[in-house]
Amino acid sequence: MEKRYAITKEFVFEDCLVTPRVYEGVLQRFDEFVSSFISHLHMRAQQQNARDYMKGLLSDTERKNVESISYFHGEDRQKLQKFIGQNQWDDEQILDKLAKHIAEKIGEEDGVLILDPTSFPKKGKESVGVQRQWCGRLGKVENCQVATFLAYASSMEFALVDRRLYLPQEWIEDKARCDKAGIPQEHQVMKTRHKQALEMIVGRGKLLPHKWIAGDDEMGKVPWFRRELRGNVARCIAVAFGLNDPRVVASLVFRRFVVHRKISTNIVSRLSATSGSSSGMQRPCVADQGSSRSQRLVDGEVGEVPSACKN
Repeated sequence: MEKRYAITKEFVFEDCLVTPRVYEGVLQRFDEFVSSFISHLHMRAQQQNARDYMKGLLSDTERKNVESISYFHGEDRQKLQKFIGQNQWDDEQILDKLAKHIAEKIGEEDGVLILDPTSFPKKGKESVGVQRQWCGRLGKVENCQVATFLAYASSMEFALVDRRLYLPQEWIEDKARCDKAGIPQEHQVMKTRHKQALEMIVGRGKLLPHKWIAGDDEMGKVPWFRRELRGNVARCIAVAFGLNDPRVVASLVFRRFVVHRKISTNIVSRLSATSGSSSGMQRPCVADQGSSRSQRLVDGEVGEVPSACKN
């Protein structure tokens, strides 16, 4: 593991202390939390399938697929497979409720929207969108799926908000393959990861109070995308791209810039020591929407938040 990722891991683990009290009444809290998200499933059997599936994702089952989760509950797999793959239910409605819930529980005026393209290595050829393409998780071209995620961070907590699965051109041109995989007609269109990211920001991103949008260097490389962010999102905003690990963005950009109004000299010096040109980590560039100017922060520099985005 490279040193900069070890540093990232250290910051993430700071917030991962779990005490025995966390598990007191956890099943009751789970049912209360889930109830509002599955209320639109009018059949009791569908609501129970939804609960069973989510409990399986949270269980210690090694593989989180439908078959393993069904066996975890001592059930035949066909019931859960039909619920996930064939039954008609609106996942977009669930995600709308989730975004509103996040805004209510942890939303803050100077929150951060975080964009992160993520890859999932695969063995076969049947998974939607799978092909040989760049796999960031493995650091090489490999058979994988790629998705773009939108997350939200405030001084209280962080949470995933939205997602888009990337469909390569090879899939778009093969309608029979798309139909066989069950891809709805309206989604059989080519969209780059940047277009997907913009859709999420101007969609559910607008439900969340924020003054920052952050992501890795891949998200900041496309000029039209940066222009669209400045032209289509909230008036008072800063856009920061250039850190390769979104967890670094979440912990450093938010905690150091927004909460403390500066980057900790100690943390930046440690990152700077590991972020030379050979590592591929680029210096973060902060674009101040209020003045339409750019401010580049040199590695190791302590920088103030752009004045237009201060409270």
